[in-house]
Amino acid sequence: MRDDEGRALAATIQQRSPGWMVMWSPWRRGLSAFACWNSTQCVVIDAHTPEDLLHLMLSVEMRAQHGTSLDL
Repeated sequence: MRDDEGRALAATIQQRSPGWMVMWSPWRRGLSAFACWNSTQCVVIDAHTPEDLLHLMLSVEMRAQHGTSLDL
């Protein structure tokens, strides 16, 4: 994926995912998501595909709702 495509994809995912900051990481050729809604634990997710990133983000959100560890 080209850098401009990665940045556009990250922006789209971020717009659709309140509470998350999503970035394209050109040095790793992947996506990163930072949970901005959790002030007690830093949660950073890295994935190479948007599908994987969205799946992991949902998993973290579900764990937070159930009060379980956010570690992946």
